[in-house]
Amino acid sequence: MSRKVFRIFLIIVIGITTLCFFMGGSYLYQKYIYTNPLEDAIEKVAGIGEFEVEKSKNQLLVSVRFATNNSLRSNFYLLLKELEIPKMGSSNEMTIQINNISDTELERFLKNAKLPIYEAICTGYFTTLPAHLNILSQQEELEYDLEIDNQFIFINASKNDKFAHMIINREQISFNIINMVGDEYI
Repeated sequence: MSRKVFRIFLIIVIGITTLCFFMGGSYLYQKYIYTNPLEDAIEKVAGIGEFEVEKSKNQLLVSVRFATNNSLRSNFYLLLKELEIPKMGSSNEMTIQINNISDTELERFLKNAKLPIYEAICTGYFTTLPAHLNILSQQEELEYDLEIDNQFIFINASKNDKFAHMIINREQISFNIINMVGDEYI
């Protein structure tokens, strides 16, 4: 009888030890091989104020708030350079969430700017886009910067000391971009 109890006790101890080993290994992998090096790399980008990396089984969510109103394009490309897809593995999907401080005028401008931007993307006539955005910026009494390249459209909107960013992709890309103002999608 005592031999039977000893075997059951040994099985339970081995099971708990194995479970602790797997959970600890997973934690150490996330902490020292995957997440911490990724966070350290993102911290090196000077234009990023706040960021958070959340990883689930097959999804990586990077929440970013840019610290400055200048050089959104270069800061975004530096962020993309640090978030290389090979570092994450091929099975992961990545979402970049651009967080902005809540402001009604900036939010209204960015929401209203989406229609002329998507119209320009669909038609290919980007020459009229600044005129549309000038009208919208005058209505909201704010300033904006527009940068367009082959992959993305970057908008920096600022009023007084507040600023907001919006990035819209022009091509098919392997990740998603979500633009937020406060808790609202724009």
